[in-house]
Amino acid sequence: MKILVIGGSYFLGRVFTMVASSKYELTLLNRGTYSMKEFGVNEIKGDRHDKDILKKIEGDYDCIVDFCAYKKDDIKTILDNTSNNIKRYIFVSTCDVYDRETRVLKNEHYKLNYNTDNYPKEIKKYIDGKVELENELIENSLKKNINYTSVRPGMIYGPYNYSERESYYIKNIVQNKKVIYPDDPYNYFQLVYVKDVADAILELCKSCDNKNAYNLISNESMNYKKLAKIFRKVSDIDYKEVFMNKEDIIKNNIELPFSYSLEESQFYDGSLFEDDFDFEYTPHEEGLQKTYTAFKNVYKK
Repeated sequence: MKILVIGGSYFLGRVFTMVASSKYELTLLNRGTYSMKEFGVNEIKGDRHDKDILKKIEGDYDCIVDFCAYKKDDIKTILDNTSNNIKRYIFVSTCDVYDRETRVLKNEHYKLNYNTDNYPKEIKKYIDGKVELENELIENSLKKNINYTSVRPGMIYGPYNYSERESYYIKNIVQNKKVIYPDDPYNYFQLVYVKDVADAILELCKSCDNKNAYNLISNESMNYKKLAKIFRKVSDIDYKEVFMNKEDIIKNNIELPFSYSLEESQFYDGSLFEDDFDFEYTPHEEGLQKTYTAFKNVYKK
């Protein structure tokens, strides 16, 4: 199987490349910030918007996996300027495309978010772009008679994560700083291990299934209380924990990586992909143990 990867050197794209390159023939189109040649892939250095570069991509591909489409025409430009025979297009979207509503479990049929006017500018731009691109994917794939899927991961964690989520805590633990958790027992958030998302995308590359969207997220519940217990168990360092109420967190301008009240929590259903592909997500304790081990030496002083 031949796969054309758009992006493929940052976090999820990097892990996907590491997983897929040992099994299939990969060509990566990206700006070349981080080379992936050590994994035996063919690298094309360039901007995804450069039509001349796109037209030089040779050969047919069983699948395109697009990790870095963020704005209008990103997908259309790829499909209009690669003359290759493409069988499938997988677009990495996000669970953030769903309309925000608390205490509602959102499956793949839940309404998308077209009302972001009151969101902060960068968040609005990100969500609007992903929603628009999901529609663009459908329209342009149907025109070219190719299969398509938008994958909607939740909050991804794991090695190579450049977003300060779980690493926020690992850094404070390793450097023996005060580790702060909110004390709201009802806060809730969902995580998914990066290799699980990479494995799921690879399964879709091989599939003849043409469902247009999948949530990729573990249904295993997570909150700060459980996160604190897991980090205490997987870490090999003694450190101080502080549980703080929401008012003091706000008063002291403490920024935490996950939602810390039920009012902010969103709920997503990841069971469709599990059922269709007989897929099992990595338990959070196992994934966080691997993540802690990977980041520990990075943050040691």
